[in-house]
Amino acid sequence: MNARHAILGMLVAVSSAAGACDGLVASGGWIRQPPPGAPHAAGYLVLTNAGERHITIEGVASPDFEAAMLHETRYRDGRAEMRHVHGLELAPG
Repeated sequence: MNARHAILGMLVAVSSAAGACDGLVASGGWIRQPPPGAPHAAGYLVLTNAGERHITIEGVASPDFEAAMLHETRYRDGRAEMRHVHGLELAPG
């Protein structure tokens, strides 16, 4: 299995898990193809809380990878910055 298929599997798993959490919606998933031999890969998606209660996401995992990390993208001064986070709080809406 190549990295692209494994990441796609992880995004599908996240989307499936989102369906199991009342109000959590995963959309816009895409994968950046890593260069050949690169030790890391990245997948992106938008998580939205369409429910009425706060949702806490405490991490990510995939059986296809030794490790998976949760990052948050913030835009500051016209630039996108990613930072590792241990959890995300999603308010309703």
